[in-house]
Amino acid sequence: MPDAREDATTLGADVRALLGAERYDVARSLADAERVRRVVEQRMTLASAELRLLWLLSDGAARTMRDVSDDLGLEQSTVNRQVAAALKHGLIRRYRPDSGGALVLEVTPAGAEALRRDITLSMDVIRGGLDRLEAGERAVFAVLLGRFMAGYDEAAAALPAAPATS
Repeated sequence: MPDAREDATTLGADVRALLGAERYDVARSLADAERVRRVVEQRMTLASAELRLLWLLSDGAARTMRDVSDDLGLEQSTVNRQVAAALKHGLIRRYRPDSGGALVLEVTPAGAEALRRDITLSMDVIRGGLDRLEAGERAVFAVLLGRFMAGYDEAAAALPAAPATS
């Protein structure tokens, strides 16, 4: 009777044969990238929602809650929760510009420091991967990865909606 390890090996070979070696290797690399992303995220100070919000606001452009919702492609209620949490943690502040109008958001010094720290951590991990490549390979990799991600994003956007469950 085969053990679980033999079953997994057989299943892996079956999936590889079904997908083809090239697609299997890419899918495996994407799964590995997701695993590494989770490890890095666990070591960051900011939650992923806070990181996205601070990254967006770090360009200094005055943004209302509606702007943030539009720019991040999130529901207003989700942005309200994320902004409330970031305000509570002192990462952002809300103020009314001198010209009046709607309240806008900006990163606080504490938020900027947390963002710098987490971006540095993330970039150090990316640098570790890029350091495995020669200088010319890094440039080619960046171009190819960009092209791949554009097609990957388009293919994901074209997926049909998930069926409703009861």
